[in-house]
Amino acid sequence: MLNKNTGTVLGLSMITILAACGDSGDKPDPLNAGDTDKARSVQRIPAPPEETTGTDGPTAEAVELALDGSPVDISQIHQCAATPGRGLGFSSWTDDHVGDGSAGVRVGGGFEYEKGRVLINYQSKKWVAEEGVGSLSFNRIDTRTSDGHSFVTVEATGKAVAGTDELPFSLTVTCEPGGT
Repeated sequence: MLNKNTGTVLGLSMITILAACGDSGDKPDPLNAGDTDKARSVQRIPAPPEETTGTDGPTAEAVELALDGSPVDISQIHQCAATPGRGLGFSSWTDDHVGDGSAGVRVGGGFEYEKGRVLINYQSKKWVAEEGVGSLSFNRIDTRTSDGHSFVTVEATGKAVAGTDELPFSLTVTCEPGGT
């Protein structure tokens, strides 16, 4: 005879087993989809938040961007907000950026837990990489320097899209909690 608590435990166990079995339908696997239109996905490289101490890590806020393999000189950081263990948000641009994107580059975005979004204003187009649009892979690294400063760094790669055009990019953003 089962008492009330045993029934609850068995019910939760069955739910856990069913959830672990999952759906065996024909859903695409974003990790093995290859470089096709079906591969438009967001992928977070699973890694527990790292907490490192030392001088090998970042020492200031920075944004490094390459578009189609060419480095872009991001010189202005307008916003760079971070929360260790959670993510960051940023907005930055080149010195020659014009609001409509006809000159220079503006890049911004946000990364929170396993979700991310990158927006690039370049060549008079607005390029986007996020879940369901383009492709985006990223990893977040939390560090603490020996003098007590904390930094959150996101390393991201992918393809941003504007209509049917694709723009490969790589991005490294480092923000300090309480920074700009």
